[in-house]
Amino acid sequence: MSTARASAPLDEAVWQAWVAKGRAQERRSDAAGSKAVKWASIAGLLVAAGLWFTACVACVALQSGRSGVQLFRRLAARRGGSKRYPIRRIAYRAPE
Repeated sequence: MSTARASAPLDEAVWQAWVAKGRAQERRSDAAGSKAVKWASIAGLLVAAGLWFTACVACVALQSGRSGVQLFRRLAARRGGSKRYPIRRIAYRAPE
């Protein structure tokens, strides 16, 4: 005596419905994954652009500050120095 159950043959319409359901689920899953990757990429690019802009502003401000200091020192040197940055002139001695 065999205790194995005999399986009923699959109905073709039930099988096609099951396959269609699986394909639809895969399409929805793929679409959701693509949408998530797209929005994550957009967010990453916006963050990178924001950081780049901040870095550029900082670099320009730093360069402007350096230029301002150099300009001040050159003007001070031109008029003989200032109280804070006196021009110390060293007497040149010719070798004997």
